Amino acid sequence: MCRWWAEIEVLIVTSATTANVEANNTAINYIKGAARGCRNPANHKSRIFLRSAAPMQHEHSSQQTIPREP
Repeated sequence: MCRWWAEIEVLIVTSATTANVEANNTAINYIKGAARGCRNPANHKSRIFLRSAAPMQHEHSSQQTIPREP
């Protein structure tokens, strides 16, 4: 407990966690596993960006409001 107290105190004060980073790492590992032996690093990078951009785009589009006509 004493060894990790500085990190624990930061968590208590800021409520910051690494949950989002861990979720992204899990998603990237899933994408790499789904590649099944592809060796082109550019393809891996493209797949990761495309896969992570789709939920973000959906998230932003659902927040936009459509103006109503009078």
